[in-house]
Amino acid sequence: MYRDDAPRPDAPLEYAPMAWVKLDSSSFLVTVANERARIRFELVPGVDFRSRIRLDFIDSLEAFLAESGSRGLELNCSLTGAATGVGTSSGAESPVTLIHDRAEGGYAFWLRDDADPGTLQRQLSVNHMPYRKTLRNLKQQLTKAVSYSELIQTILGDLPNREEKTIATIARYQGLAMEQLRWAMAEVTADPVRRRPIPRIKKHILVVDDEEIMTSLMAELMKAGHHKVTTLTSARSALKAIAVGSRTYDLALIDHEMPDMDGAMLATEVHRIDAALPMVLYSHQDPRVLPVLPGVRHILARPLDLSELSRVIHEVLETGRDSQGR
Repeated sequence: MYRDDAPRPDAPLEYAPMAWVKLDSSSFLVTVANERARIRFELVPGVDFRSRIRLDFIDSLEAFLAESGSRGLELNCSLTGAATGVGTSSGAESPVTLIHDRAEGGYAFWLRDDADPGTLQRQLSVNHMPYRKTLRNLKQQLTKAVSYSELIQTILGDLPNREEKTIATIARYQGLAMEQLRWAMAEVTADPVRRRPIPRIKKHILVVDDEEIMTSLMAELMKAGHHKVTTLTSARSALKAIAVGSRTYDLALIDHEMPDMDGAMLATEVHRIDAALPMVLYSHQDPRVLPVLPGVRHILARPLDLSELSRVIHEVLETGRDSQGR
């Protein structure tokens, strides 16, 4: 590749840790290259330097060389892979910074290899970022904590008389919210050093509840788990949606107490339309007194425990559409 009789720079430049080249001012051919330039970038005398620069950097390169070191001492660009002929290359790219050699002047410059520092910087960024799993779990727990707080505010606003049962419910939600925040803090503190990507299970969940605050709360909770969510406040709208979009949904979350049709009736109709669609009901009634319904995997008690709800949703989605029974 490099002929013994080809011109070489002086000894210090020949073995310098950075690539160094000198170009002919009229043809832009490499006239001199040190060992680093020849081995790392295969820039040998006779190579047209412009043929090795990515096309969108050509204008910047010519302007940079024309300055001859008077100003604009550095240029960030990309070199294509090893030259295989006139104006051709292997296609691989290396980010480099061209730096004018003030001592030599003219069309002589250093090439700083930016590939290794860039890789190192990315690795350092990854090492200082928490697990994707940690971030996802943290978001879910904080979403639950905020949701509990919103439920508390709703109870306070809707019920002027603070009965013993209401106070107990508020206290329970406050305790659960604090639990979620403590869990989030423990998750951040215990974040392990090693990083591994985790698979995401993105499913389409239908939420049917006549209370808009509940549909909003449930939607936020589902989105925190990276799921697609459709919310409806009418049982009849839900039946139309399921009939039109057969097998569109992976799970239906249904409020049992709705004015136009209760959850049990809705679940029966849903199962008639799409027998494979799993459903989860939630009710103010004791789940043990409600009938076992086809397609209904779980019946949860209200006020909802969002941690239990998340566990049930994960379990149902893992099982899939075709599993039967509660």
